[in-house]
Amino acid sequence: MNRKVKGTRPEDLGPGWRDPRPAWRDWHLVRTCFAVAGCALTAAAVVLS
Repeated sequence: MNRKVKGTRPEDLGPGWRDPRPAWRDWHLVRTCFAVAGCALTAAAVVLS
């Protein structure tokens, strides 16, 4: 994504250009939620064992 955004010239940004950052943020949030859930499950398994 960084290469795509950095490689885009300002004159290429027309009315139809879609900014990829909102979708990236959404997927980053999903990844973070899975990481937190994994840590919580691991901690629960340690406490319960």
